[in-house]
Amino acid sequence: MPVIILIMGAVRKGKTTACLELAERCRRRGLKVYGLVSPRFFLEGRLVGYDCLDLSSHVSFPLVRLKEVVEGPDWFHFGGLRYAFSTSGFERANSILLSSSEALDRSSIIFVDEFGRLEAAGQGLLPGVLRLADRLKKGGLAVFTCRPELQGSLRKLVENKGIKLLPYEPPYLEDIWLEIQRSLKSISDATISDYYRGQRGSKIMIVT
Repeated sequence: MPVIILIMGAVRKGKTTACLELAERCRRRGLKVYGLVSPRFFLEGRLVGYDCLDLSSHVSFPLVRLKEVVEGPDWFHFGGLRYAFSTSGFERANSILLSSSEALDRSSIIFVDEFGRLEAAGQGLLPGVLRLADRLKKGGLAVFTCRPELQGSLRKLVENKGIKLLPYEPPYLEDIWLEIQRSLKSISDATISDYYRGQRGSKIMIVT
């Protein structure tokens, strides 16, 4: 069964930091790392929003800003939140998730930081999340982040697609890393098993 490892926690509890650390460990292990994280963006020492960082290209771009620091048609509001959201930023982020989903294989991992209120309401990164959920059935591993109150929305979405959700919290980074390694070994073992089943089912021709 495909697996999504969920890093769950409230705001500023280390979800993005955990993703960055885990992504680096995966790179050192030789895995292909895809997806995106949302680091905080500061202006003159003040937190004013969040960027989107492409883990493959290492390029970042604006995604979320306080309403009072942005204006113009690119920015939209949602649900009375104090933040504004970039239309072009989310389009670009979804494009990253869509292309990353296509590249995903059994030697790669994809991060989605985070599944938030927009996604639970059918907006934001949801198109990329849905494509990724479909693609995970063919192999690969995903790590998501979300706040505790949104776990149910994410669980319903992915379990309807036959994906198992494994929740963890950021302080338990080593437990999360062990789960990633277990899941990757399971995927690798399945790949080897599929290979040998194919070998047994094939005909061998001996040329003399």
